[in-house]
Amino acid sequence: GVEFNPGGNTPGYLNLFTGFSIKPMAGDTRRWWEFVRNVICSGNEEVYRYVRRWLAHIFQQPGELPGTALVMRGLQGTGKNTFARVIGKLVAPHYIELHSMDQVTGRFNGHMKMSLVNHANEAIWGGSKQQVGALKGMITDPEIAIEQKGVDIYTIKNYRRLIVSSNEEWAVPADADDRRFVFLNVSATRANDTAYFAALHAELDAGGYAA
Repeated sequence: GVEFNPGGNTPGYLNLFTGFSIKPMAGDTRRWWEFVRNVICSGNEEVYRYVRRWLAHIFQQPGELPGTALVMRGLQGTGKNTFARVIGKLVAPHYIELHSMDQVTGRFNGHMKMSLVNHANEAIWGGSKQQVGALKGMITDPEIAIEQKGVDIYTIKNYRRLIVSSNEEWAVPADADDRRFVFLNVSATRANDTAYFAALHAELDAGGYAA
């Protein structure tokens, strides 16, 4: 059979997980973690520690489902896409960026069969009750059904992490006691600060990704 199993290989199965694209090496990441702490987490130390551990879990325990999704809310140009795409480069080719709720929760989901991190970029939930179960299932269900046009449905284990970024307050269907979503109110202190983000990307390009 076929599986997507970042936790290991099952005898007799084709594993669609091909590993991470960047070899880890020691280096400087001070600007990156300052960005995560002060911009993505708005300086909240408790939230920062959670996010840092959530990110570490991707690489340390890729075969486990975290059970939560990160939801970034903030103005344009604050760095939400920078955050998600840096993580995407680290997990490539198992990263996909989605731009509509149909791509996230729609019937034909073959594009997600090899994804470890899904970034829903402005894929706004419009209040559809039919999409609620599919979205929450993506975060916590141990298995998912994959359907491609003209191909029989098959089931694989679910290891997908979800990152949502939005300029809107109403980004996901969260209940009052919902434990699936971790809301990050992204700071606007560096919004459209080209020099700041240029320095951040320079650090990443000079070995920061591997570090």
